Amino acid sequence: MMARAALVSAYTLVELRRRRLLLAFVVIEVLLVAGIGIAPLVVAPGSTGEARALFLLSVLSGTLGPALFICAIALGMTIIRQDVDSGALAAILAKPLSRSGYAAGKLLAAIATLAFVDGLFTAGCAILLALDGGGHVGILAVDLAATAANAALVMVVVMILTVHWTAVLAALVGIAVLFVESIVATLHTAVQGGTITSSFWRPVVQIAYGVLPRALEGDLAHDILQTSLRLHPGARPTLPPGGLPAASAPGDVVAWAVWLAALCVALCLAVRRKQV
Repeated sequence: MMARAALVSAYTLVELRRRRLLLAFVVIEVLLVAGIGIAPLVVAPGSTGEARALFLLSVLSGTLGPALFICAIALGMTIIRQDVDSGALAAILAKPLSRSGYAAGKLLAAIATLAFVDGLFTAGCAILLALDGGGHVGILAVDLAATAANAALVMVVVMILTVHWTAVLAALVGIAVLFVESIVATLHTAVQGGTITSSFWRPVVQIAYGVLPRALEGDLAHDILQTSLRLHPGARPTLPPGGLPAASAPGDVVAWAVWLAALCVALCLAVRRKQV
């Protein structure tokens, strides 16, 4: 089955290239990273060294995450739905290929493309930071990897929905999932920090946080805070309610892996139930 799944993956990557989706991702990344690199010259022309690196990290932390999620949702919308809309799905499944093999091949292609996008972002950011004396690259790479892992869950959810729903509706549900996860994570951080003390809402938030997919976190936010305090010792940075979220523990990674496995199984079941 894996050999045929690999063929599906190769075919999917060729289709993504033919539809110029991969090219669009690369162009967006180049423009985004180049724009972030030029921004300090315009916004803070006198900054150098660590101060410039702090500016770059602050911009990168708020920009690259949404960009990765946009790429993930675009992949989820396209990678299976293109076969459904074009009628190619019926022809593919008529061949000696199991539906599970088809789903596995699509998953491999989607995850490989998302990893490629994340790798390009990491390489571009490493170049930007290297121009300012290096440092922070490892922390940024881990944070981007965590963001890509979170985006992968949303991408698979959208892929599952596109088996039966339109791409736009599936994307809207994926965005809604992101919104709910963000709210629950913020509330959980507030509970952990003691900001929410209600005997009713504390367990509700804890249960929701335990049931929903748990977003992986890196140490980039803490690194930005420490760098800012080092450069401006007397400053009082504004923190979100409950403080900054802690970096993910090994248990969080295991929980993410369990969710990814469950979603992969759900995708296989959705493809098996699809009438073509």
